[in-house]
Amino acid sequence: MRKFYFKSRWNILLLVIFPWFFIGGPGDGDSRIFKEVWNLGHILFFAVFALEADRYYSNRGFARQSKYLSIISIILVVATIIEICQSLLPGRVASLLDIIFGLNGGLAVLIWKDAKQKPFSRKIVLRAFGLSGIALCMIPLLLVNVDEYREWRDFPMLSDFESFMDVSRWEAKGRIERVKKPVKSGSFALKIDLNTDKYSGIFLHYFPEDWSKAQALTFSVYNPGKTIALHYRLHDWKHCGEHQDYSDRFNGHTDLHPGWNTIRIDIDQIKNGPKNRKMDINHIRGFGLFVVELPVAKIFYLDDVKLLLNEPNENL
Repeated sequence: MRKFYFKSRWNILLLVIFPWFFIGGPGDGDSRIFKEVWNLGHILFFAVFALEADRYYSNRGFARQSKYLSIISIILVVATIIEICQSLLPGRVASLLDIIFGLNGGLAVLIWKDAKQKPFSRKIVLRAFGLSGIALCMIPLLLVNVDEYREWRDFPMLSDFESFMDVSRWEAKGRIERVKKPVKSGSFALKIDLNTDKYSGIFLHYFPEDWSKAQALTFSVYNPGKTIALHYRLHDWKHCGEHQDYSDRFNGHTDLHPGWNTIRIDIDQIKNGPKNRKMDINHIRGFGLFVVELPVAKIFYLDDVKLLLNEPNENL
């Protein structure tokens, strides 16, 4: 009865975890830390899967090598099918990293169990090797935590691109990269490739969202060519979701002249941006820059995205 209880408990855990590959999960407004922790669920699921599969094959007398090869093959197939199915669902995408997480979870369990009968020194080496795969899976979570600390430390600076992690906060359809020139301040700016789609630009999603003590948002854009119209938008948490009406956010535009352009948007303008309500300035969620229907592809550079605070002697 005791063996049956433990076996059933692990199987139940697999059944509980499995549906969450396809339902629930982090939304657009959730923190990056929560999203990275959620992704680690692949490690847990396939670690338990490997544990149960190892018990199943061992009870049926499978040889060691064929047993492990079968389990790893099944994990690879199941993890791949899960990602393919996820790509067919709205709001979800397939991820090679999730497949790697699943493989590492399964391998860690199999190596740990296989090392049980080894001499002590070899057991330590094998188990350390198995756990190293799990440790590597933790790197994205570690980097996000470091960057979240930088956001808090550097506020009211939102993004100056002095760290490579700044780029991870921005979303773009085209190519973006840090460059050393031209720069407005510091050592780096962000180079942005603009294409000829109807809308082409870049969006900042992760930053401290309480702007209640700010008087303005400023940013600098370098235009290496002829004057073009630059559009920008800001929205709060109420604007997130499927229905994002143009009139329910702040929208603005300016002419982007050759060379560096510094744009200032007063917080009062942002507050009054939505047509039928006030912007919740305590919970700003997104900021975007874009151009509309360019006749040819272009490049511009972004630097020094920051808030100007209301405190006296603010020197930013």
